[in-house]
Amino acid sequence: MQQEPKTPSELKDITETTLQNTHYHLNKLEDAKLVKPVGTWLSDRGKEIDVYGPRHSPLILSFAAEQDAPHIRAQIMSVLGLLGVVSFFSLVVEYAVHFFGPTSQWQQVGAGGYDEQGLLTSTFLQYPGLCVFAIGLVGILAYLIYMSSPTFQQLTS
Repeated sequence: MQQEPKTPSELKDITETTLQNTHYHLNKLEDAKLVKPVGTWLSDRGKEIDVYGPRHSPLILSFAAEQDAPHIRAQIMSVLGLLGVVSFFSLVVEYAVHFFGPTSQWQQVGAGGYDEQGLLTSTFLQYPGLCVFAIGLVGILAYLIYMSSPTFQQLTS
């Protein structure tokens, strides 16, 4: 319904429920001021049918000009994609480490920790997935900073 308005019959088909149930929920959403009739269409039989749409557009907070909204939306989608890749890769690393077993020699070194000098190494050996995720977040942050930089803006203009 966010992309384009829908009739109750179309919503019934999407939600795989009864028309009565669809009208019930549409009434509840109208009472909550989340949807509203945005127009009427004629059915095949010539009957007017209310078409429902969201009361408000999706919320995107931005301090940029409105013409920049597609660019901002594209950046949000790319960051979410990168976050998904980083999350997946960190899980793969975590499972790969546990596949070798908690008794592997290099994990025991990390668990015991020799001294303060090896703190970073021991942390990585104990929590490799978390470390990969943190490094990925730093990479995503660097990507965002670069994409927002005047240098990148000049290159794309």
